[in-house]
Amino acid sequence: MIAGLLLAVAAPGEAADIAALREAKLNAWPGYYKDNDADGLAVFLADGFIALSDDGSSETKTDVVAWVRANKWAGGSNGFRYDIKDIAFYGPDTANVYGVGSFDGKGADGAACRMRYTSATIFVREGGRWKPKFSHTSKAACAAKDN
Repeated sequence: MIAGLLLAVAAPGEAADIAALREAKLNAWPGYYKDNDADGLAVFLADGFIALSDDGSSETKTDVVAWVRANKWAGGSNGFRYDIKDIAFYGPDTANVYGVGSFDGKGADGAACRMRYTSATIFVREGGRWKPKFSHTSKAACAAKDN
């Protein structure tokens, strides 16, 4: 009986968790920005969500949702792409999804270039769904010509 119960609990890193986290990071999250869906974003982000920027400033869930409600995200029309480098699990309900984002932009000299940044997002499983709880993003900079 106990063995049957243990088998029913999925280990972290199972294919379903990885697929759900990839969907959340690559499609759902940017989709809320692209569609200006502040209400959807409010449900998607975990309570207590914090976004930490490269300069040490932070935004709360309330700040991020308010920004999406009031602004149009340019990333969707500027070739936004995010590549996940890895997903690290820290138990059955916590994961770190990290990688590199890129989009078309302009460098400090005003010349068009492909901008790149790195980010790491801690997701927690709440109510059976993976939700971003903390995110850190580096400053975007022009990528090398061969990237």
